Amino acid sequence: MSETTSEPESIAIVVTCPSCGEPLTAEEEDAPRTGDDPAVLCDDCYREENEFDCAWCEDSEHQDVQHVLLVVFDAHAAVVALPGVYRIDALPYCSQPAVGHGRLWEDALTWLGYLPACHADGYPCGHLCRRCQRRALDEVLYGTRCGVAALP
Repeated sequence: MSETTSEPESIAIVVTCPSCGEPLTAEEEDAPRTGDDPAVLCDDCYREENEFDCAWCEDSEHQDVQHVLLVVFDAHAAVVALPGVYRIDALPYCSQPAVGHGRLWEDALTWLGYLPACHADGYPCGHLCRRCQRRALDEVLYGTRCGVAALP
């Protein structure tokens, strides 16, 4: 008489990102990040939906500070009168058609001054993180040549 033994089958539960469908890594499961809804997103999708890259230092920053200042590197391409640092006074401040180039709405922006000489970028305009916003305001308002303002 032969006896058969069966080992219990192990079932692996794979948690996937609801946005892209990719499996979450162990790190992403241990430190979950959620967007506007409570669903856990992978780091790439969270970053895509909730963060932006600073136009100067290229650090990531949460989108809640994105619409404070705008830097315009190429006034012609951005369709504004002057390059420089702009305060965003109203939304929307830009339009982007499905085909072709977008434009900025100058009536929603206030020009604060020219760009600090120590910065350049390949895009016509961009947004700044908190630290670089302070640097831009120091330069424009106080002429500190890219000095970093004391943090509040």
